[in-house]
Amino acid sequence: MISPPETANQNPEIGLVAFLASLVECSDDAIFGLTLEGRISSWNKAAEEMYGYTAEEIVGQPVIRLSPEARIGEMEYNLERLRRGEKIPHFDTVRITKDRRLIDVSVRVSHVRDSFGAVTGAAVIARDITEQKRAREALASANRIKFQFLDNMSHEIRTPLNGVLGMTELVLDSELTADQRESLSLVKVSAESLLAAIDDMLDFSQIDAGKLKLEFIPFDLRESLGDTMKMLGFRAQKKGLELVYEVASEIPVELIGDPGRLRRILLNLVGNAIKFTERGDVVMTVRQESLTSEVSTLHFTVADTGIGIPAEQHGAIFDPFSQADGSSTRRFGGAGLGLAIASRLVALMQGKIWCESELGKGSTFHFVVPLQVQERSRSNPAPVNLDALRGLAVLIVDDNSVSRRVLRRMLSRWGMNAADVPNGAAALEAMRIAKDIGHPFPLVLLDGHMQEMDGFMIAGEIKKNHGMAGATIMMLTSVGHVGDAARCRDLGIAAYLVKPVRLSELVSAICLALEKTAGEAIPALVTRHILREVRSRLPDLK
Repeated sequence: MISPPETANQNPEIGLVAFLASLVECSDDAIFGLTLEGRISSWNKAAEEMYGYTAEEIVGQPVIRLSPEARIGEMEYNLERLRRGEKIPHFDTVRITKDRRLIDVSVRVSHVRDSFGAVTGAAVIARDITEQKRAREALASANRIKFQFLDNMSHEIRTPLNGVLGMTELVLDSELTADQRESLSLVKVSAESLLAAIDDMLDFSQIDAGKLKLEFIPFDLRESLGDTMKMLGFRAQKKGLELVYEVASEIPVELIGDPGRLRRILLNLVGNAIKFTERGDVVMTVRQESLTSEVSTLHFTVADTGIGIPAEQHGAIFDPFSQADGSSTRRFGGAGLGLAIASRLVALMQGKIWCESELGKGSTFHFVVPLQVQERSRSNPAPVNLDALRGLAVLIVDDNSVSRRVLRRMLSRWGMNAADVPNGAAALEAMRIAKDIGHPFPLVLLDGHMQEMDGFMIAGEIKKNHGMAGATIMMLTSVGHVGDAARCRDLGIAAYLVKPVRLSELVSAICLALEKTAGEAIPALVTRHILREVRSRLPDLK
């Protein structure tokens, strides 16, 4: 610690000035004085090291000498603010050294006033942040590369996995012996478990990279929760657990938000509860904390009678790749991303999440999220017409031969006539020929992720060609990206589904997409969530 010099006891004013001068000289930051005319009046040693000018060279010179040409306007504006006595906020900028190097600096400006309070100049503190900025940019670049790698790997893994699941589903729909059915069912369960792990990794990387954005679409909360809990009910039933859920009656029927992300939070929380509970029950409840004319704030709880979590681990369980006990990963499986994803999704929804638990006595997870209230109810779409699919000509565009084969066989089950091509150029040529002979394709299934020309580019070309523009286009992709839904709407794409697509799901989506094209009251874009919303009016398509 630096103490004021001895002379301070004899002449306090002189001693204080000397003390402050020594502090300035000892500082690691560049510190210099500035007159109202914009000339440098003092210059410490750190400023010499940062900018390369000695005090003899720079004192009395205009401060604009430190500014690159592109930043002179910024400096002149701040000097004018100084003369008017305005406060200049802390800012980051670029400066130029004696040897013409550009450096990034963080700048603070303080007014210097006379005994009457009038501004006579300024004290400027500048810190070289060039290395820190390069480090931040390198980290951002590394994160972009990491996300791109995970995105590409996800596609490379999901594409063959889609084939495994599709073919398995088709074979399970045929005549099999009991042993064959059991073996194939195990294959399907294993493939779905692998797909779930991949989805977790991709979702987390999207959230971590800030690439995930929420949808704001109308949905029926009770119907959405019913479908979600019905699916989870099979898992609970296999373990002999009671799965119960209750939605308070005062909660509005129709809300606006991101039902897919809300469903993901509940899948993770309720799925975890089932996984870590050996006996007893899992109870999910929803109550309304507050209601205005525009927003309903909902409080979800998921309670179980499972193994519980030690108090000291309550905070850590929301960290990625973390579980309360390392042995849990070996015993129960999972990558430890479920709660981290749920936590981040709740935060994106402007909500909060927390846990109450006691080791050996179960856990209760809470989360609170605001959802908008719909102004008016939506009209119900008309029932689907499966007869319209018989003999329907469909063009499949996919660069994976197994995916084309699976889709072709799925469509043939419902009497559709499917042709397939491996790329965009072949698709446009096939559509041109079909139009020329008077039998254009009324339906096109596009793979979103292809080399050279992806699904969106093909859709754009179809839209530009008036002779092809009447086709109903559906997008099937192994990897969803931020903004895909908006791009689909802009291009007039009727449906957007993420692979693997089940047979019943595909046929339902085709029916709804064709109705949408015919002018029925169908949502602007048919998605997996929309299919769950209207499932109650669809026939059994298994």
